[in-house]
Amino acid sequence: MKDKLLALIATKEAENIILALELAKGQKIELGTIDLICANLEGADLRGSDLRGANLICANLRGANLRGADLRGANLYCADLRCANLKGTILE
Repeated sequence: MKDKLLALIATKEAENIILALELAKGQKIELGTIDLICANLEGADLRGSDLRGANLICANLRGANLRGADLRGANLYCADLRCANLKGTILE
């Protein structure tokens, strides 16, 4: 199952990434460090997602709902977080 979810994420398509994160959350699967460089996740609902250690360099997270998401150790260099909901987001 984990390999299938990582394959979805590797497509870099927003719908697939969101689906994979939702399935991982529901199945309590740790995806580990995932590569989301330049991923377009504008307006995505990522509430409570486990994004620990994710590589989000230059990712478009504008307007995304990251409420309660775990971003510890994530690389957010140049990520666009304008208008994103970061309430309760875990950063450290």
